[in-house]
Amino acid sequence: MDKGRGAGGRLSTRRVGHGGGDITFDHGAQYFTARDERFRERVRQWMAAGVCQPWQGTIASVDEPGNVTPKEGGPIRYAGMPGMSAIVSAMARDLPVQFSCTVEYIEQSGDAWVVHASDGQARQFDALVIATPAPQVASLLSGVSDVAERARACEMRPCWAVMAAFEHRLPIEADGVFVNIENQPLAWIARDSSKPGRPRGERWVLHAGPQWSQANIERERADVVTTLLRALEQALRIQVPSPVHAAAHRWRYALTHSQVEGGCILDPTTRLAVAGDWCHGGRVEGAYLSGLAAGEQLLECLRR
Repeated sequence: MDKGRGAGGRLSTRRVGHGGGDITFDHGAQYFTARDERFRERVRQWMAAGVCQPWQGTIASVDEPGNVTPKEGGPIRYAGMPGMSAIVSAMARDLPVQFSCTVEYIEQSGDAWVVHASDGQARQFDALVIATPAPQVASLLSGVSDVAERARACEMRPCWAVMAAFEHRLPIEADGVFVNIENQPLAWIARDSSKPGRPRGERWVLHAGPQWSQANIERERADVVTTLLRALEQALRIQVPSPVHAAAHRWRYALTHSQVEGGCILDPTTRLAVAGDWCHGGRVEGAYLSGLAAGEQLLECLRR
C-alpha cells in the first residue's frame, strides 16, 4: 500500500500541464550512482529495459558567488527515463500495489499483523515490511513494537525544492551545480531538461540546503520560489528571467546520514522488517540495498 498516487516517493516525477503539452521535473532525487555490485547488476537490467541511462550532463561546484568550477571525474550518474519515477514504476509493474491508500494504524492480532487503511479496510498479513521515512515508522509502530524507538532515534532533515521552466536557455554552462556558499539557501541546482529522454526545453530544479529548509519549513510556497530564484542569481552572478512556470515542493523527510547495522531493522519474533534509505546511509542505492536486506532477512525468518 502506498499513500501516493503512483510509485516513486522521492524518485517521483512531477508532470505539469503547460501550453500545448506537459512538462516534467525530477523534483526529488536528481540522479543516482552505483557502487555495490548487486546494485550495479540491477542498473544494468534497468538500462537493458530502457528505463535508465547515464546522465552525461556537466557537473560543477560554486564556492563563492560567480566562481563556477567544473568537477572532473567522479562516478557515473544515472537518471531514469523518461523520468526518475520510471525506475520504480517498472519494478512495481507486476506487483499488486494499491495506491492512494494511507495506512492509518497497525496492530498485532495473535501471530498476524493487521493493517488498517484509509479505505476502511483491515488487511491481515503473516509478515510486514514498512519502507517509509523513519519518523513515519516511529509513528506507525508507537506502542506496537520496540522498533519504533530505533526509528525515532534517526534524524531526517527536510529539503525545499523549486521547479522552474524558462522560455530560453539560462547562461549557465554546467548542467548540475553543487552550491557551497556559506549562508546561501541553495545546495544544488540542476538543468533537469539535460537528462536523457527528456523533452526539449529549459527546466531547472533548485534544492535548498537542510538548515535553510528546516528554518523555513512552514514558509509559503510562493515565497520559497522567489527566495530560491533570487539565491540562484546571487550564487551564479547571473540574471534569471521570469519563469514560464514555477512551483515549490516541500520534502519533509529528505536527508539522512544514518546507518543501521545489516542495512535494515528486523524483528524476527513478530516477522517485521523496516527498510529505507535512512537505514543504509541515504541515496537511491542505499534504499535499494536496504530493501534487498529486508527481503532476504525476512524470507530467511519465514523459512525457519
